[in-house]
Amino acid sequence: MRERLLSIFSFGLMVGCVLIVAMIWINEIWDLPHLLLNAQKTPINWKECLIETFFISLIYGFNALFTNYLFEKIRLLDGLLPICSVCKKIRVSSSKWVPIEEYMHKNSEISFSQNICPECKPSHNSINL
Repeated sequence: MRERLLSIFSFGLMVGCVLIVAMIWINEIWDLPHLLLNAQKTPINWKECLIETFFISLIYGFNALFTNYLFEKIRLLDGLLPICSVCKKIRVSSSKWVPIEEYMHKNSEISFSQNICPECKPSHNSINL
């Protein structure tokens, strides 16, 4: 799931970069302000196009690396968890069961805090919270 999200996001990032670079070159070659707004015609500035393309590619590269770093930080739990319907332990192997809190802490960055919900509180009046 995480790899699919990363590939979709990276593809969108790459398409955006290509469109921006293409627009820079189209503008420089066809002189869009002259064509669309009757502005004064300007000569093609190859050096400016190459510098802009380089910096946009550099920004894209840093953005792609940072996005990849952020996606590496995301830990997803997906699929079916074999869970005991009585004690709520998770089966991690054919014979080993661990408490759900331990499993979630080990396989994600979730921390649990314990409390009693309003529905359970009347039956547990002796517990002070």
